[in-house]
Amino acid sequence: MGKKNYHHQDLRSILVSTASRILEEEGLENLTMRHLSKTIGVSRSASYRHFQDKTALMGAVAADGFHRLRESLAEATGSITVPLELFRQCAWAYVRFAVTRPTLYNLMFGFELNDGAPVPELSDAAAGAFSVITDIIVRCQEGGGFRSSDPVEMANVTWSSLHGLSMLLIDGAVRMSRDGRLLHALMTDSVEIRVDDIPAISDSVVKTMVRGFSPDCPVRESL
Repeated sequence: MGKKNYHHQDLRSILVSTASRILEEEGLENLTMRHLSKTIGVSRSASYRHFQDKTALMGAVAADGFHRLRESLAEATGSITVPLELFRQCAWAYVRFAVTRPTLYNLMFGFELNDGAPVPELSDAAAGAFSVITDIIVRCQEGGGFRSSDPVEMANVTWSSLHGLSMLLIDGAVRMSRDGRLLHALMTDSVEIRVDDIPAISDSVVKTMVRGFSPDCPVRESL
């Protein structure tokens, strides 16, 4: 089969989307420039014109993951005006994204160049996803559901909590009791967590954050 011809910018987009699919379906160990080029039907030299090596490619895939996370959060919360429901839908969408794409999610938060240098494309994409969470906090404040504290600090708490829950679920470190409570994976009388359980599991974390963000919750200036 002959090599395919793509417009320069189209090929970069196709390389990233195909690499993301290979990552999720076949694992990081099978994501190579050779395999990627063969899958798309282009020469390796064409692929290397966009990415100098696998590390650069993975940085682009991780950045694309943050773009997709941002889209998922925005789509799930776009027209909601009730603060609690808005926040719940944000949490559900976040955890669902992570749990259904564990390899990509791990790459997004574990990626770094060999020399530890920051990747502007990745940093900008992560900031974009974070901005959606911050905007949701502001909308909850404007709706009277959250107190008027620094929305960036509250977004940091939100992201940290949802990320922690997502990683526990991805790593299989938690299971669920038959009445819907989170349990350590080694505890008896627990059941596997399914994707359909994500709303209930997320709510257990959301309720705690909502109580802390409530206008009625006293704020201590120092610990």
